[in-house]
Amino acid sequence: MGYALFTARKLSVTARLNQCNAQLMSNTEQTFNVTASIYAKQNASSLKATQASKKAYQTYADAIQNNGDQTAAKAALDAKLQEIAEQTAMDDIEIQELNAQQTQLDLEKKNLETQLNAFQNELDNVSKAEENAIKNSTPSYK
Repeated sequence: MGYALFTARKLSVTARLNQCNAQLMSNTEQTFNVTASIYAKQNASSLKATQASKKAYQTYADAIQNNGDQTAAKAALDAKLQEIAEQTAMDDIEIQELNAQQTQLDLEKKNLETQLNAFQNELDNVSKAEENAIKNSTPSYK
């Protein structure tokens, strides 16, 4: 009846294996969401900077064509381009924070995969021990 202990152990390891698999699936979903956020933030930042730059240069060109003060127009353009650069830097900081989250999730994933492999190996060992216990408990007639 010693094999009954192995069966109970196998059930326990299987439960931990299933829990680890669930955590790994959750981690994968979170990683996907963070990756999508990074992609969206990068695209939005790039689009916003491009549109703002285009508008600033258009305003500068209009000022030059209307015989405006070229020095004032250049100063306004430089100020607007500086503002765009600052906003882009702020967006980059947010993207870096998201990248840090993604890195953390990747480390968690590697840890979960290591645990998963350990649980799988333990389950294999317990199954083999259970089989041997069953063989040894079977009476043999000589």
